[in-house]
Amino acid sequence: MQENLRIFTHLAVDVVRTKSSVVRVLFLATSDGAVLKLSHPDPSSPSACLVESLRPFARRTPRLHHMALHAASPSAAAASLYVTSETSVIRIGAERCSRHAFRERCLAAADPYCGWDAGRGECSPAPNKNPAASHWEQGQLECPDLSAPVSFFIAVSGET
Repeated sequence: MQENLRIFTHLAVDVVRTKSSVVRVLFLATSDGAVLKLSHPDPSSPSACLVESLRPFARRTPRLHHMALHAASPSAAAASLYVTSETSVIRIGAERCSRHAFRERCLAAADPYCGWDAGRGECSPAPNKNPAASHWEQGQLECPDLSAPVSFFIAVSGET
């Protein structure tokens, strides 16, 4: 049945060094205004894992005009995704690790940008962009359980 098909309108790709490998992260914009964050850890497989689904605009179906990924600067922990609609430009951090307040949720999220920093007791990007840091732990990058709760909700835009 075709009722579950989605139309993708934009694609942005980042390459992230993780504790165990290099992972491609895909950001897909849909025709209904969502932005999907997918992890593609195995280049030999056609499958990718949905890591997060975002609604950057308050309106249900804005027309996304453009989406671009801006690479991380030396001072930034991760890249930023810029999404434009008819009336707004929004910056979304590619990593949103702080939404996972507990170690178990952080590791289970399977987000290539995130890991547990034992020294600081928080979910964060790799310290100093070094995923090999001994005090930074990253879970297996398998498909996460998206029904598990996160610590809090972040409103990305106040557009009406």
